[in-house]
Order: sequence, then structure tokens, then C-alpha cells
Amino acid sequence: MGNLTFQQIFRYALAGGITLLVVLGVYFPPGSESDGQVDVTSLGDAALVSAVALVVGGLLYTLHRAIAYPLIYRVLLLFGPLRLDPAIKRAWNIFWPSDEERDRDIARWKQRNTQGSAASNLSEWATQIHYLYCSGWGILVGHLVGWLLGWQTHSSLCRLSVWLVLIVFVAGIYHHVRYLAFESKVLKV
Repeated sequence: MGNLTFQQIFRYALAGGITLLVVLGVYFPPGSESDGQVDVTSLGDAALVSAVALVVGGLLYTLHRAIAYPLIYRVLLLFGPLRLDPAIKRAWNIFWPSDEERDRDIARWKQRNTQGSAASNLSEWATQIHYLYCSGWGILVGHLVGWLLGWQTHSSLCRLSVWLVLIVFVAGIYHHVRYLAFESKVLKV
């Protein structure tokens, strides 16, 4: 994979790391002596955990972009002020990009490479939005894995992580709405 950029680490590794934190921090195998405390102090274990975090995070990000994000994006574009052209017909086929989505993506890609364009600075903001969404998915997947393994939970950490997933998804949607409103203004110029 070579050298990872800051945005790639945000997109892939951190969401996978959050999943592992939930599995290893909130859950523990029944009858374990460590009560959920996992020792990854050796270099080999740390490297393995890092590799697993990267793979899990990459999978979470890819599934998010392929399945959840198009649905979220389509719902947010139902609101007129976030649209580039409210006269464009809304598409209800969730399996195919709407004209609005396609036009918006093409305009963003064209302006992203234009020096001095405000759109060129939007990619870091978009990375933060995807990080919030993928963090929420990471927490949910961590709980799913712990539950499927039949592991016991630390109830206070479990409650905290449930609240955290709600906060992260709400923050992601709020951040996304602000981004789309700003992007609409930038792309209309």
C-alpha cells in the first residue's frame, strides 16, 4: 500500500481501530482472567493489530461508500437549499446516481484541480465527514462482532459506546449538511 496519506489514515485505519477498541475494550471472552484487558505490547502483536485495523477500516469505508453513503447523500439532497439546481428532477432509484449527484461530482472534480479554487479545499472536510460516519459504523460492527462471539460486556463501556455512536452519527449528518450547503455555494460560482 506504500505510504499512507493523512486522509487515507483517517478514512481507513482509524475506523478499523475503533472497531477493534470496541471488541477488545467493551467485550471480553467468558471466563477470561484478564477481564477484557488485551496485551499487545509485543511488536508482532501491535503490527498484527495495526494491519487488522487497516483491513477492517478499509472494508468499513468501502462498504460505507458503496451502500450507506449514497442513501444518506440522496436523502440530504431532498432538501432544496442543499441542491445546485432545485429544478433538476429528483431521482428515486437508489441504485443509480441522480443527475444532481453526477453534476455535483463532476463540478467538484473539475474545480478540485483548479488552483485557487475553494473546491480544492473541500476534500479534507469530506474526509472528516466520512471519518465520522465510518467511526459510527466501526462502533456498531465492534458490537456486532462481540455479540456474535458471545463475549460478555463491560456494561458502563457498552452504554458509553452506544451514546457515542448516536453522537457520532448526528455529528456526521450535521457536518455533512453544512458541507453540502457550503459546496453548493462554491460550485454555483
